[in-house]
Amino acid sequence: MATFDFFRNVRSTGVICTRTLFEGAVQAPALRKLLQQIAAEPDDERRAELKKRLPVVTWQAHFPSGRRKNADAQPSGLFMVDIDHVDAPRTLYEERVKPHLEDLHILAVHLTPSTRGLRIVAVCDPALTDIAANQQRVADVLGVEIDAVCKDLARSSFLVSREYFYHLDEAIWEDIKKFRSCSSSGVTDNTPAPASLQGGKPEQLSELPATPALLNPQPERSEALPLTGKASEAYLGIPYAEIIRRWWELHYGGQEPVRSNRNTLTFELACALRHITGFSRELLDRIIPCYDGFPEQEKLACIDSALKERITRMPPRLHQVLISIRSENTDNLRLVRAIDEAEEQDEQLYINRIPDAALPMGVRDSLEGLTRTMALPALIGIGPMIGALATGVRLDVHGDLRHLNLIAYVVGEAASNKSKLDALYLLWMGKLIREDDEALKKEQEYIRLREQRKNAKEQPKDPQVLVRCQSLRTSIAQLLTRLQQSQGKHLYSYTSEADQLSQNSSAAWANTSVLQRDAYDNSAYTTDFANGKSTGVVIHKVLWNMTLCCTPDALYRAHRNYTNGAITRLALARTPDNTYAPLSEAPQRSQEAERNITRVAEVLELMQGDVRLPLLEERCRAWLERIRLETLKNDDRVKARLRMRAPVTAMRYTTCFMLCAYAETLLRQLDDCEGERPAWADGCQTAKEYLEAHTDTLNDALQAYQTDDMLSLFDTLADYTMDTLLLFFRTRIEAAYEAADYPSGERERRGANDTYFSRLPTDFEISDAVAVRGAKGSYNSTNQMLYNWVKQGLVVRIDRGKYRKTERAA
Repeated sequence: MATFDFFRNVRSTGVICTRTLFEGAVQAPALRKLLQQIAAEPDDERRAELKKRLPVVTWQAHFPSGRRKNADAQPSGLFMVDIDHVDAPRTLYEERVKPHLEDLHILAVHLTPSTRGLRIVAVCDPALTDIAANQQRVADVLGVEIDAVCKDLARSSFLVSREYFYHLDEAIWEDIKKFRSCSSSGVTDNTPAPASLQGGKPEQLSELPATPALLNPQPERSEALPLTGKASEAYLGIPYAEIIRRWWELHYGGQEPVRSNRNTLTFELACALRHITGFSRELLDRIIPCYDGFPEQEKLACIDSALKERITRMPPRLHQVLISIRSENTDNLRLVRAIDEAEEQDEQLYINRIPDAALPMGVRDSLEGLTRTMALPALIGIGPMIGALATGVRLDVHGDLRHLNLIAYVVGEAASNKSKLDALYLLWMGKLIREDDEALKKEQEYIRLREQRKNAKEQPKDPQVLVRCQSLRTSIAQLLTRLQQSQGKHLYSYTSEADQLSQNSSAAWANTSVLQRDAYDNSAYTTDFANGKSTGVVIHKVLWNMTLCCTPDALYRAHRNYTNGAITRLALARTPDNTYAPLSEAPQRSQEAERNITRVAEVLELMQGDVRLPLLEERCRAWLERIRLETLKNDDRVKARLRMRAPVTAMRYTTCFMLCAYAETLLRQLDDCEGERPAWADGCQTAKEYLEAHTDTLNDALQAYQTDDMLSLFDTLADYTMDTLLLFFRTRIEAAYEAADYPSGERERRGANDTYFSRLPTDFEISDAVAVRGAKGSYNSTNQMLYNWVKQGLVVRIDRGKYRKTERAA
C-alpha cells in the first residue's frame, strides 16, 4: 500500500500517512471551506495568501530526511502535469484526458484551488529519461500546453478536497511493481517510493485527522507489530483487530458484546475508533465485527450514530489502549514515536478549532515563540491577566453582573514547558510589576521609619500602598490587607510552581481556598480574623485573579475537596507529555510582538463599564442545553454538575479576548493612524484619550465583536474547560459521590449493591444493571456484582445476560 509523508514545515520530521488518513483529509469540511474562499476571492494577492494555508503534496518524490529539497529527494516513480488557465476544466477532462487514462497510466486528475486549471498525476514511462520528458509526452498526446516549472522533484501540489477530483485510481494506494523512479540522470528499477504530503499551515484545517507515525525507523527494531490482512486495516502498523481485542480486554474483562448489549457497546467502540480511522464509515464497517449475530444494518446504524457525535479529543479509554500497546513494545522505536506523534496531534484538536480571526492583537502575539501544543495552555494562562487588567469591566452572565474573575491552572509534568508563561506574565503585567516595586519601596521605608521612631510621640503615616501583583507565598493576614487596600482594583497572582502554596500554613491555605471561591463569584468576604496585623475584615467584592503552573500531584494537593464546588471554578490547561519527545526549537518572540502585548495591556487598564452580550449569552445557553441533554442520556452526574460553571468561565475568557480586539481597533485606527482620525473618534488622537473621554461606550462597542469566529472561540473554550476538568477530576469526583459519608439526598444510605438492587425490576438484563450503576457501570464490574448476587441467592440467571430476583430477596 502506498503511503504519504506528512510534514508540518520544511524542517520538520516526516510522518507516515495511510489511505484512510488521506481520505479523511480531502473530506475535511475545513479544507472544503478554505477552497471555497480561494475560488471566490477576486483579489490575486489575497487569494495567494489563502493558498498558503493549504497543505501540499509532493507527488514526484518523498523526503525521509524531513527536508523538502531536491538534494534529499527520493523519486516516487510518479510525475505531475499542470495545465493552467483553462476555461472549461470539466470539458477538457472529458474530451481529452479521460480517453487516455489507461495508455498514459494516469492515476489522479483534479481541479486546482483556483478552479481554473487541471493537475494530472501519472506513472513515469520507463523509456523516458526524466520528469520533463514524461510531462512533454502527456502534453503532446493531449494537445495542451503545460507548466514547465514542475520538473523539480521537490515541486509541490496543493491538496484539494474530494469533490475537486475528477479521477482517483485505486491503484495509487497499492504496491504496484510497475512504478519506476525518475531522476534527472535516468531511470532506475527501484521499488516505488511513496508520495509526500507537506502542510503549509495545518493549523488552519481544524478538522484534518491527526498524522500518525514518524518516518526514519531506527535500526534497533524498525518493524511494527505483525500485520494481518490489508495494510489499510492497521493504525500505526497495529492491526485494528489487535486494538479492538485490547479494548475488550482492558475495559470489559475480555467479554465481547452479546445480544443484550451489542448495540450500546458497538456504538461505544465506533465512537472511539472513529478517531483513528479517519472517520471513515466504510473502514469502521470492515473492522468492527457483527457481535453475537448482530445484523449488518443494525451495526451500520450504530456506526452512523457514532459518526454524528460531537468530535472531541481522543477518548481516554482509547488512549489507554494505545498506551498499553506501546508499553509492551518499548523496543519498537518507530511505534513508540508514532503513538507519541498521534498524541501530540490530538493535543492540538482544540487550538485547531479556534479561527485566526478570534485571536486579536496581544493574544496572537502571546502565541508567537511557542510550539503549537503550548498555544492553548498559553491562552488559558493569559486570560486571568487580561481580566485583571480590565478591572473596570463587568460582564452580564445569566442576568448577574460580575467582574472578569478567572482562576487558571496550567498543569503538566516537570519540564513540560510550563515556564514559558513566565515571559508572558512579565509582558502583560510589566507595568503593574514596576508600579508595585515603587509601592513596596515606600512601604519598606515606612516600616524602617516606624522601627526607628517606635518610642517617638509622632509616628510616620502609613502610606497604604496599592500592590496588585500579590505573591501566593504569604500569610492570610497579609493577603487580606492587600485586598482591603486594592482600591476597587484586581489583585493578580502568578506562580510558576504551585507547590509554593504547600509552604503556607494549613490554616492560611484553607482561607486562601475560600478566597479563591469568593473571587470567582465576585462575592463578599467577611471574617473576624484576629492576629497581630489584622482584625475584623470586610471585603465587599473580592477582586483577585491568578494563574498557577503546577504538576498534577501539586494540583491534587492544592484541591483535596471534590464536592464543594471549588474545582468547578477553575480553568485548567494541560501541557503535552514530552517525556520522550525530542527537544523542540520554537522561534523567539519578536520585539514587535512584545511591544504589541504591552500596548494592549496599557489600553485594557483604561476600559470600564458594564457589558451585556446577547449573542454570547444565547450561545452559552445553547451550549448548556446541549451538554444537559448529553449528560441526561448518559446518566453522567459528574459532567452534569461541571457543566454549570464551565461556560461561565468560557464567557469571561471570550469577553477578555473581545476587549483585546477592541483595543486593537483603537490602537490601529488612532495611535497608528498617520492621517485623519475616523469620525467616531470625536477628535481624539490616541486610544488613551478616547477611552478617558468615552467612559460609557464600551458596551455598544463590543456588540460588533460578537462575530461567528468569537462565538466559535466560546464553544471551543467551553468544551476544553469541560474536557480538562473531567480529565483531572472525574474519577475523584465519582469516588467522592460514592463515599459512605456523602449524603444521597434520598433514604438513609446503605450498601451500594443494595441501592442498585432496589432500583432494578423483578426481571432485568445486564444492560439494565449497567445503566443503574451509572458512571461506574462497566460490564466487567457489573458482571462481578451479578455473580455475587447469584452466589448469595438474591437473583437467578434465567438466560444469557438475563436475571430474575428471587422471592427471598424480594
